[in-house]
Amino acid sequence: MAGSVAGKAGDARPKTGRLRRPCGTITIRYVPAEKLAELKSMRDYLTGFRDRRIFQEEVVNEVLDELVASVAPQFVEVEGIFNMRGGMTTRAVARSGQDPS
Repeated sequence: MAGSVAGKAGDARPKTGRLRRPCGTITIRYVPAEKLAELKSMRDYLTGFRDRRIFQEEVVNEVLDELVASVAPQFVEVEGIFNMRGGMTTRAVARSGQDPS
């Protein structure tokens, strides 16, 4: 993999709107094509989820869609591991492109 970004993620609960920070970790692994994702821009984009009322799985899918649209990598995988909520821990993974391994 040519790129890997990981960071803490916070969120606003989609039903109540109450904020929880941090609630999990987003890990992005990608093989770039012609463009690269700039780290500072990625950080700013990910922190934008903190005040949004969004389900955890939607975060992972939205990040994947944005990366595919903006940098068109050969392969990208977005993994979200979210802290316990309602007695369950959530792990969501979304991929696009041909896995190089």
